[in-house]
Amino acid sequence: MNNLIGVLMRFRKEKIAVMCDVEQMFHSFYVDPAHRDFLRFLWFEGNDPSKPITEYRMNVHLFGNGPSPAVATYGLRRTASNGEEEYGVEAKRFIHRNFYVDDGLVSITNTQQAIELVKNAQASLVTANLRLHKVVSNSVEVMEAFPTEDRAKDVRDLDLRHDNLPAQRSLGVFWNLEMDAFTFKVTLPEKPFTRRGVLSIVNSVYDPLGFAVPVMLDGRKILQQLVAMGHRTSRNNTPLDWDDPLPAAMMNRWMRWRDSLTELQRLLVPRCYHPKDFGTVAKAELHVFSDASQDAIGAAVYLRQFNKANEESTSLV
Repeated sequence: MNNLIGVLMRFRKEKIAVMCDVEQMFHSFYVDPAHRDFLRFLWFEGNDPSKPITEYRMNVHLFGNGPSPAVATYGLRRTASNGEEEYGVEAKRFIHRNFYVDDGLVSITNTQQAIELVKNAQASLVTANLRLHKVVSNSVEVMEAFPTEDRAKDVRDLDLRHDNLPAQRSLGVFWNLEMDAFTFKVTLPEKPFTRRGVLSIVNSVYDPLGFAVPVMLDGRKILQQLVAMGHRTSRNNTPLDWDDPLPAAMMNRWMRWRDSLTELQRLLVPRCYHPKDFGTVAKAELHVFSDASQDAIGAAVYLRQFNKANEESTSLV
């Protein structure tokens, strides 16, 4: 999944990015009548708690059922293939290659191409009663091309030309529309100062693209030490249980690191690999740096590009 997110979100040079969503995707596909007994459940008759409990069967696919994503993805792609002749190969390719279940993410060279692509994809999918909506983009022109009800919920009531555009969450990654950059939104849960609480905080930062790895390393090292304390075998040292208070020697270090996590919200990583109006890339180089210590192994990859005017751009991959 992490590699797929990286491909969908970052491996692009085009300046216009668009995100959209298929409404209630799983519920849009019927379950074969011969298979509905596998999706039985108990509920009040007629949805009335005063009536007896009775047995029901799901007629459509549902969230939480293992085969649902595969069935829905197949149906989505089959619909796109059936509509290729009428709605174009680009719409088909978008649906086949740029969707992760019901989320579509794509980068396009210019505004008009982006609008045409999404509208053709909408028209193709509606033939199977699939609604493609929640359209959002770093281009105001793209969003204005779609009716309010087809835009993402938190931009529907905005004056797109004057209001600040809110960050969007795409595949768990926060995307700052104004800056066209990835960022973080850190909400630290209230957890006790225990080994279990440390684990919860460390896992609360979702970072599939690895931008926060240098920051998260210290938190993971603290957790690693606490886990080791839970396996003490010496008679003089009592193992640290999951819900025991943190040792005083580690408390300050833990609190200092935990409180620093909010600084991640100031981090901005450009979505595009080269700046706006950079022009045609004449030469590209990958530079890879790696190192290891007793605590960790790390690597960072940079893309260095030159345009026809020999101007240089370097970005983190």
